[in-house]
Amino acid sequence: MARGLAREQSAAKNAAKAAGPKGNKEDMSAGQRAERDAKAMQEKAAAKAAQKAALAASGDAGAAQVAADEAKKAAQKAAARERQINSTQVAKQNLKAGVTAAPVRDVNQVVVGDGSKPAKDPNAPPKPKLTPEEKKKKMAAAAALAAGGGAPAKKKASKAAKEEEDEEEAADAAGPADEPAGDAGAAAASSKDDAALADAMEAKCAVEEPPVPVRVVDPEVAARIALRAKEQKARQDAEAKAVAKKEKSEAHEKVRTDIKAGSIKGLSEKDWDLLASSALTGAED
Repeated sequence: MARGLAREQSAAKNAAKAAGPKGNKEDMSAGQRAERDAKAMQEKAAAKAAQKAALAASGDAGAAQVAADEAKKAAQKAAARERQINSTQVAKQNLKAGVTAAPVRDVNQVVVGDGSKPAKDPNAPPKPKLTPEEKKKKMAAAAALAAGGGAPAKKKASKAAKEEEDEEEAADAAGPADEPAGDAGAAAASSKDDAALADAMEAKCAVEEPPVPVRVVDPEVAARIALRAKEQKARQDAEAKAVAKKEKSEAHEKVRTDIKAGSIKGLSEKDWDLLASSALTGAED
């Protein structure tokens, strides 16, 4: 009976397989179906775009409705993105801890520091580098100005000022011109003052090593330390003496055993004891 039921079930299953697939009845491949569906979606999108354009061109009311629909879609997209961000484990932990997420910044926006400073122009020319002598002069002038209670002068940004500075540098590079003796003396004095100010600034900027504090020991503490050291030395001396005495006693007993065994001839145990005791007495004295 069971075999007959199994045969019937198998026959029904084979007949269902021979009938063909249940879902897809179309005589099309998977690629053909995908191409047809894509074409249908494109036609649908084109129809929607044409409908939207016609509505926007119909008048102010239609344009307002289109703008409202666009704003609604943008809000829905932003809400979906927010939900996606907040659905992560990190966002859930931050929400439990009361930590708010930082605002997402545009990757194309250049931000300096916390965003309060304007960004540097990447196409701006680099600043000219100063020589060590120019740096010293600049530091000396700043120190003199600070000592006099003045404020540093603002940088000249005009093109004419830059040209004047370039002309002065060119004149300095060409060499000194014929100047009166008084001007030469004033220039020499000015250079000496600049050098003195530069030396003073270097001395001020040098790192000063802090003084080593002197340790003050209490006399009672020093006495206790000395007493402990003395006691430790006495213990070490006593241990050394005990070890030396033990070694001598072992050597004495070894010689005594050799005499008793007959290994050493011409010396009795009594004579050896007398020699060892006299040697020990002399060493202790």
